[in-house]
Amino acid sequence: MPGKVLVVENHDALRRLYTGELADDGYAVTEAADALAAIDSAAQARPDVVVLGACTSATRESGRGLETLARFLKSLGCLLVVNAGNLPIVGRDCLAQIADAIVLKCADMGALRQTLRRLLPDAITD
Repeated sequence: MPGKVLVVENHDALRRLYTGELADDGYAVTEAADALAAIDSAAQARPDVVVLGACTSATRESGRGLETLARFLKSLGCLLVVNAGNLPIVGRDCLAQIADAIVLKCADMGALRQTLRRLLPDAITD
């Protein structure tokens, strides 16, 4: 059975890249471009893992928005944060306490794929 993954990323190109590559790997992928869409999508899709872009829109105004979104998404399953590396130290520390894993945001899918395999060891991927 394929693992269900929700990709939350406000950068269109990265969201399309992650969504397409993970779907090609055999995951059932849902996507959201912002925090509000992530909440709706997560409630409907009930993903096994949420891949959260750490700078997702509607979370930038305050670190509390990102923390709140991360805690909500974590309550639904595993949370994998994709961090651009430009978050303030306080934000990184908060996410490190909440997330099951953190990988750096980049076009190389290797670290993301490896981490998903670790978080979803029973998911069948091609």
